[in-house]
Amino acid sequence: MTRSRKVFLIAGLAAVAAVITFFVATIVKNSTAPAAVSSTSSTGAAHPTRETVTMPALPPVTVTLPAATVTVTAAPPAVDTHTLSAGLYKVGDVIPAGQYKTTGADSCYWARLKNDSGDLGAIIANNNLTGPGSVTVKPGEYFEISGTCTWTAAK
Repeated sequence: MTRSRKVFLIAGLAAVAAVITFFVATIVKNSTAPAAVSSTSSTGAAHPTRETVTMPALPPVTVTLPAATVTVTAAPPAVDTHTLSAGLYKVGDVIPAGQYKTTGADSCYWARLKNDSGDLGAIIANNNLTGPGSVTVKPGEYFEISGTCTWTAAK
């Protein structure tokens, strides 16, 4: 492959990367984090209802150059893990494992869960906070937050 073709190939890949970055940034800007919604069962007990939010997939971008064909498919954007508010998050899939901290609020509940069934038996640990707090979550668990507090990943 000649030097000019290599330069042309690199420029084409850079253009594809710029287009993908634009599409991902647009989707992230217009998206919201998944939220937990409460409902009441026939027994009168409150059970959280989980809503699955699916981000639209970006179309594959194909660039054909004289010497090669390159197809780039962008991954869906991830949830902003720097600030978490009320919702249910799967650790390792939606948010990274690790320690999360809050400065607290008037109403702040958190729970580490074995699964997203909504059963009391799924609770590994939980707490209601009125001030600062922290919790460490592990891969495969679910992290549930409700109330007015926000959580940030510890550095």
